[in-house]
Order: sequence, then C-alpha cells, then structure tokens
Amino acid sequence: MAESETSTDETSQQHPLRKKADEIGSIFAERAEKFRNASLFAKIALISIGSALAAIAQFTQFPPQGPTGWQVAGIGASLIVAVGGIFVWITEQDAPKELSIAHSAVEKAREALAGYEELYQLTDEMDRLVYLVQATNLMRGVIERAAGAGLPEDKVAALILKACDRSLPIAMGFQQADQWTIGIYKASALQDGRHELICIASKRAIECDVSEARRWREGTGIAGVCFSINDEVVIPDLQAQGVRSVFGSAANEVRQYDTERYRSMVAVPINVGKDAQPWGVIAATNDRVDHFTATATDGLSNHEGARSLAGMVALGVAIARIEMNQSSAGGFPTQE
Repeated sequence: MAESETSTDETSQQHPLRKKADEIGSIFAERAEKFRNASLFAKIALISIGSALAAIAQFTQFPPQGPTGWQVAGIGASLIVAVGGIFVWITEQDAPKELSIAHSAVEKAREALAGYEELYQLTDEMDRLVYLVQATNLMRGVIERAAGAGLPEDKVAALILKACDRSLPIAMGFQQADQWTIGIYKASALQDGRHELICIASKRAIECDVSEARRWREGTGIAGVCFSINDEVVIPDLQAQGVRSVFGSAANEVRQYDTERYRSMVAVPINVGKDAQPWGVIAATNDRVDHFTATATDGLSNHEGARSLAGMVALGVAIARIEMNQSSAGGFPTQE
C-alpha cells in the first residue's frame, strides 16, 4: 500500500500538467452536477408543476354550464406543457454525465497521443543505436585488418574514423541540415613541456583539409581542458555566458563563422593503456544548442558515439604500439 501511495505521489510530481488536468476535470464535473440540479428544478418545478397548477386553476373556474371551449383548450395546453417538461427531464438528465465522459475521452486521447510521441522517439533511439553498433563493427574491422600490417598509429586512427564516417554521424544524432564536426586530435609535446592537440583526421558537414584545422593548446579551449583534466567535457551552448571565461579561447584564432557553426560540443579523452596522459582527444561539435548535454537521458546520448570512437582509437593505437615494439625487438615483447 505504501509503495502504491509513493508511486502516485511521484506521478503527480513528475506530471504537473496531468495533475492540473485532473483538477480541471473535477471542477468541470462539479459544475456540471450543479447545472443538472438547477436544470431539474427548472423543468420540474417551473414547467411541470407550473403547468399542472395552471390546469387546476382552469378546472376550478368552470362556469355552472360547464367548461368553455377555451378552458378546455387551456387545460389541454397545460397538460401538453407538463408532458413535454417530463419528457425533456427524462431525455436530458444524463447530459452532464455525457459531457464528463466526453471530457475524459479527450484526456485519454491526449494520453494516447503522448504515448505515440514516446514511441516515435523510441523508434528514433533504436535507429541511432543500430547505426552505433554498425559504426563500432566497422571500426573493429579496421583494427582487425590493421593488425600485423605495421601501420603507424596516426594512420590507424584515421582509418578508423574513415570507416564509420557515414554511420557514426547518424548515431550521434546529426541531422542533414546541421553543421557538425567530428575530429581526432593527437597530443604533441611542445618545448615548454606542455602539449598541443593537432587534428590528424576529421569528418565534417562542410569538409576541409585537416591542415586547415586549428590546434588546441593544453588547458585552453574545450579540447585542451579535456586533455589536461583527462575527463570528458560536455558544453550544451558554447555561447552561454561564462563559457569563454572558463575555457578560454577555443584556439589560437577566432574565425567569423564560429558562433554559427559551433554551438554545442563534447570532448572525450583517448586513453591508451596505463599512460599518465591521454594520447589525444575526440572532439565533436554541432550548430544546434543543447545537441550535447551532460544531463542523463533515458535513451542513447548524442555523445555516446564520441566515446565509442575514443575507445576504438585507443585500442587501435595500443595494437600499433605493440607491433612497433615487436618490430624493434625482433619478436614479440616479453611480459614482465
């Protein structure tokens, strides 16, 4: 019993509109009941009883020679009015109830419509999940084929992104009209001991060569902060107040189209083995506010694809390193 009451309270808190609809329905039913009682009074007391009294009055005023023709007509008319009042009362006494039922039916239809909307959303989530699985399988296939080929880790990372450059954007919720980017940034050591993130592979709605991609210094910008703290960073709106002051300039330069193309962003570190620092960062952007959000959702989050890509790149880089060590040692590396 306690669980049932708790569930009811939670439902009321989670669905305030539903609670208001119930209150309105209750008020509507109460007003309808009052209207029905008033209508009954009018029809019985004013029409039926009134017409009966009028008929009686006609009878009590008969002359000695008997009722006149007009008196008989008056009596008949009074009786007709009384019968009509009774008929109306019988046929319309359930009208408020019917109105209440109609109101309930409308609410049920609204609930059904909300259910269909949830179903459509679930269908979209399932479609994106299918594309995410497809993208993961394609990335895994690249790693399997690259094993033993002796490819450098940068090349392996680029091939992983290229293999899923169609399915991964769909899995991340990018629409055809969106301006979006997915980039793999590798950390390169600077002379001052810090690092700079350099784009080695990217997929964009508006394609450009990786040489044109800006570089992100460690601790500066969303990707630079992601690298320095070695943790995922999600920004729903890059133009929100305080974002720039916290993360600094996105790169060494600001371009004219930045505020239009880059509104929401996620950055995920690429951790290889037990390295103290990330190998690099996966950065993805979209021109729609709140495309990437840190709020937990019931379905597939839009940045789950970036996480999957980061994991696969880390695996590919680890295998490439093993092969490089194997080649340098002239055989398989020994395990301590």
